[in-house]
Amino acid sequence: HSSPILMAISTIEEGRFIDVNETVLRTLLFSREEVIGKTSFELGIFADLVQRQAIRKTTEEKGYARNIEVQMVAKNGQIIEGLFSAEPMTIHNEKCWLTVMVDVTKQKQAEREIQRANALLNSIVENIPNMIFLKDAGELRFTRFNRAGEELLGHSRDDLLGKNDYDFFPKEQADFFTQKDREVLRRKVIVDIQEEPLQTRDRGERILHTKKVPILN
Repeated sequence: HSSPILMAISTIEEGRFIDVNETVLRTLLFSREEVIGKTSFELGIFADLVQRQAIRKTTEEKGYARNIEVQMVAKNGQIIEGLFSAEPMTIHNEKCWLTVMVDVTKQKQAEREIQRANALLNSIVENIPNMIFLKDAGELRFTRFNRAGEELLGHSRDDLLGKNDYDFFPKEQADFFTQKDREVLRRKVIVDIQEEPLQTRDRGERILHTKKVPILN
């Protein structure tokens, strides 16, 4: 779905609204009578003083504004997030501002939800006492390692990421790991390895019970 676009025409000198599209009224919950002839300051649309000053400074210095991240306040107090642009134009020999704001509130909310979900997932992965790692399906290089994996192997994740098994383990073990990885990818099923020898840096050889899981698409 395309993002709603709020458009307005206002005077150059005071920024008083001459006309607005229906999306402005619908989004900010004002009637046309309430908006026309008023400024955004009088309507309380831009409640953040720093934000207003940044827009004014940009338009004064450059003569226009492009895709400035802003927050607008609807009549009921709801925050609307958007990308604000302004261009000078002439209507009936009068210089005006054409302002456009793309409403990205839903996208920003979705981004924050993803960030919260990722933060929760990261917390879980990092605090599980078992080793968890991810490899890419192409060259089987490590793309993620948790704290328990670092402690078990005796290597930091910075050393591990981007490397594969042959960079850290004896060839016989690396061959075994690679064979099982390829089996997981080929069969597209979880492979349960009851006993898997692993040579660690500081704790000698350990015997692991490993489950390899294919993450598809």
